[in-house]
Amino acid sequence: MRSKPIRGREAPSSGLVKSFRRQAIRYFIIAFLIILTVIMYVWQNIEVTKKNLDYRKELRIEKRLIKEVDKLRYRIEQYKTIDAMEEYARSQGLKKITPSDVDVVEIKENESKK
Repeated sequence: MRSKPIRGREAPSSGLVKSFRRQAIRYFIIAFLIILTVIMYVWQNIEVTKKNLDYRKELRIEKRLIKEVDKLRYRIEQYKTIDAMEEYARSQGLKKITPSDVDVVEIKENESKK
């Protein structure tokens, strides 16, 4: 048997329904906040892991570049030696300067002051 609402008043069971709805909404909000907290915590850990992986990748790249720079510096030092310069000059068709290749020009003092 149902109770009929009286004008201006609610049925006695509607108070229980409202109470149940309030509790359900409260539990839903609490559950939602807990789930949101867990998602944020997991997301934070994923981001930290990504940053660590990126950092390790950058370290590998840095080490590779340091080795490459060292090799280039070594090659520069090799090219600075006299033997390397002479070999380069020979490969370009140059030869050593001999005394016959040098022309000496004499300038008299009174001609140089003009």
